[in-house]
Amino acid sequence: MRIASIRETFYGRTFDVRAKPHAENVAYTAGYLGLHQDLLYLDPPPKIQILHCLDNSCAGGESLFSDGERAARLLLRHHPALAAPLRQQPVPYAYTRNGYSYARRRPLLHYDAEGRFENVFWSPPFQGARGADEPPLQPWLAGARVFEGLINGEEAMYQRKMQPGECVLFDNLRVMHGRTAFDAAGGGSRWLRGTYIAQEDFVSIATQIPQELADKANADDAVWYGELEEKLGAHGVWKAEAQEMVDKMA
Repeated sequence: MRIASIRETFYGRTFDVRAKPHAENVAYTAGYLGLHQDLLYLDPPPKIQILHCLDNSCAGGESLFSDGERAARLLLRHHPALAAPLRQQPVPYAYTRNGYSYARRRPLLHYDAEGRFENVFWSPPFQGARGADEPPLQPWLAGARVFEGLINGEEAMYQRKMQPGECVLFDNLRVMHGRTAFDAAGGGSRWLRGTYIAQEDFVSIATQIPQELADKANADDAVWYGELEEKLGAHGVWKAEAQEMVDKMA
């Protein structure tokens, strides 16, 4: 089954993630890349990201993934006061290089027009400059530090050294991704090729999934749905750690 059409960006239809000289951002170095979402300075950001591993023969370079929505809902549930500035105070994201200029402001916790939590926006490596007349940053930082701790928690993080031929598809508006540092000079290399799919195209295809397959996925106890509060109880260890972390910050 064809998933959807590729969403072309200023990077082209596809892009290569590999270390190179004079890299325009940290993604194209061999250094550690913290958890983030891609292209938050575009409107809208791409919904689906696909990364295909072509080579990962160097030391290091493990891919990192963490569920930002789950962390956000835990923070909202356990300490709404810490979460409030993350909803109210937008963060600037910007890209101005190679003849391109994009900028958008997005809150970490995004709500829809009817006041319902919708998704998260988190991309510290690609934040833009704040204005001098903006509200004090300290309240936002207090909540952001807790959120960052939640997504980087040992139980919240999925780590995998991708092998050539493997491909990962994930929700860029929910799942944070990053990577560990790797040795680009010690032999071997790390090379991923990526692309994006727009939300409307993915949803259009998803509505055609046979009902029996959808029912099977929804019945899986391992699947976590943010809208169902009872599902939080299935993650007791991580929930307890989250509560402890929030209490320390409060």
